[in-house]
Amino acid sequence: MHEQGIISNFILSRVLRFYGIGEAQLEADIEDLIDSQTNPSIAPLAGDGEVTLRLTAKSKTEKESEKLLDEMEKESIKEQKREKLAFTTRRASSTENL
Repeated sequence: MHEQGIISNFILSRVLRFYGIGEAQLEADIEDLIDSQTNPSIAPLAGDGEVTLRLTAKSKTEKESEKLLDEMEKESIKEQKREKLAFTTRRASSTENL
């Protein structure tokens, strides 16, 4: 949305949680995705008993952000080759930038 110099962007994040794998192994499995990331971004994070990947997409609409995240989630799990170890938590937020 453009109103008097304000551009609205929708930022959507999705967290993928992985069990039974260490952070170093997960990062190695998806290294190509991490090295080539643009939008969405990928942030690997270690936690108690799990490793998470936070995927964050920015676009003009929620639908566009969802599509970007769907594609990256599919690639992340495919590259990681451990689909049965992952489950998804979704969070959304929108921001307006000047």
